[in-house]
Formats: sequence, C-alpha cells, structure tokens
Amino acid sequence: MPVEARESAPEPLEGLETLIHAFDSPSIGASPPSTEKHRPKLEGLRNRALLYALTDSGARVSEILRITPDEVREARFYRSGVWSVEVRGEGRGKYGRMVTLHFTSPTLSAMRV
Repeated sequence: MPVEARESAPEPLEGLETLIHAFDSPSIGASPPSTEKHRPKLEGLRNRALLYALTDSGARVSEILRITPDEVREARFYRSGVWSVEVRGEGRGKYGRMVTLHFTSPTLSAMRV
C-alpha cells in the first residue's frame, strides 16, 4: 500500500512545549555530597540541549549525539538564521549516509552552555 505524502509537518503533541522548557530552569536539591553537587544542574543542561536539538531538527538521538563540541563552538548562522551541521546517519561505520541537521538560535544557545 503506497504511503500518502503530507501537505505539511505533523502537529506537535499536546504538552510538548512544556516538556521542552522543563529544563530551562534546573533546580538543585537539598545539600548533595560535594562530589555530586553540580550533577543535577549539568544533567538538566544536557537534557535541555538534547530536547531542543531533537525538536528543532527532527533528527534521531544517535545523529544528535554525533555532533562534536568543536562543531557547536565553531557554528555560524546563515542568512536565514539557521545553523546546520552534517553528521553520519544510519548505516555501518563509514558507510552510513550523511545527514544535514538544521538548528535555530535557541538550540545553539542551549548546546553552547
């Protein structure tokens, strides 16, 4: 059975906006041990960047995780206000297809923190 093409992107799930912004203001619980003091904040920042990147690009988690810190640091916006990066997608090793991911300013800011 052939798959019908969509006229536009699917509507986002209800409550998705709340989930995306859940990590915007991470809070740290009561007095954790000194070695674990910053872990909740760092995990919150990581989760925020991942959620922003996934919702902005529609990419797979594995594709987002292939973006290197150098690519984020050196990112420049194009005239349209979009940053893009090429990563290796599905496939085995060096034979995976190249995928271009596009991100907006809020996502790049979340990834740079």
